[in-house]
Amino acid sequence: MIIEICCDGIEAAKKAVEAGVKRIELCSDLSIGGITPPYSEIDVAAKLGTAVNVLVRPRGGDFVYNEAEIEKMLREIAYCGGAGVNGVVIGALTPEGKIDVPLCHEFIYLARSYGLEITFHRAIDEAIANALSLVPVTETLQSPESSQHIGPCSIHSLAPDAEIPQSPESTQHIGPCSIYSSAPDAGIPQSPESPQHMDPCSTLSLAPDPKNLQSPEELSPAVLGAIKEVLEDVFDLGVERILSSGGAPDAYAGRVVLGAMRRFAEEWAAAHSPGASPSAFCLPASPSAFGLPASPSAFGLPASPATSRGPIIMAGGGVTPQNAPLILDASGLSELHGSRLSLLSLQ
Repeated sequence: MIIEICCDGIEAAKKAVEAGVKRIELCSDLSIGGITPPYSEIDVAAKLGTAVNVLVRPRGGDFVYNEAEIEKMLREIAYCGGAGVNGVVIGALTPEGKIDVPLCHEFIYLARSYGLEITFHRAIDEAIANALSLVPVTETLQSPESSQHIGPCSIHSLAPDAEIPQSPESTQHIGPCSIYSSAPDAGIPQSPESPQHMDPCSTLSLAPDPKNLQSPEELSPAVLGAIKEVLEDVFDLGVERILSSGGAPDAYAGRVVLGAMRRFAEEWAAAHSPGASPSAFCLPASPSAFGLPASPSAFGLPASPATSRGPIIMAGGGVTPQNAPLILDASGLSELHGSRLSLLSLQ
């Protein structure tokens, strides 16, 4: 079990290190959803004696970036590499809400030149939510009768369990379109896990789902196919891990989808293991508009461990010590991301 603590600023990072955290995500300015921290804080964090992954995000809001913002992000990645941190946390989407594969290739190529690890952040949840919004209503669940009154994204609108009330972060008035949360927690500011704006599916997720999903097998082929299509783009980037709430407002609501994501990651790893024959799961890498190859290894850079064992799916978004065991049990994951230092007691 690995617990990653998200820290808003260097003081929060120092508290996390004192508490014994093994890995930190460092960010800044949670009032706008979290952005790249100041260079001075990156320098200090790199010397704290624990693995530090730095969020690279130029502003709050969406994940569609213009040329000036892209140039800023590239400079920030280069600075992180020179500072000697463990990795960077990146992500980008197209205006259509899909993974911006060419741009992410450019970010990753630069990061790999410094030997940085890559985490793809919760921009993937907006992409998943967008993909699920296109699934016909009657194709949401395996059982047709159980989906007659369910919208495309209501696979996440699970009624609160008697034993585990929804966490404060999992508000039903906002959707999974941001990587951060602003609810305070004792001892450390809340991680950027809650969205700041409505996503296309959030208006469809307000009514409780009468069917409490228990496993990915209860999701329909149409839903699984939509999730898989989004994941394939990220898998082919060769990232170490993917931070996700399963496309839901929080990881507890998205625990079943997170389980499906873990299964797809395992299948992808098997298809890409040494000697594996080509499979339908393996899609050709998208060509890069920036003139970059499909994989950084084509430039002689170190290949991501993800290409041999599959990317790690890390659950994040409203994770608490109370709901974490349920998230892990339903999803089968081994990594959690949150801001509460009390999560470290689960290790």
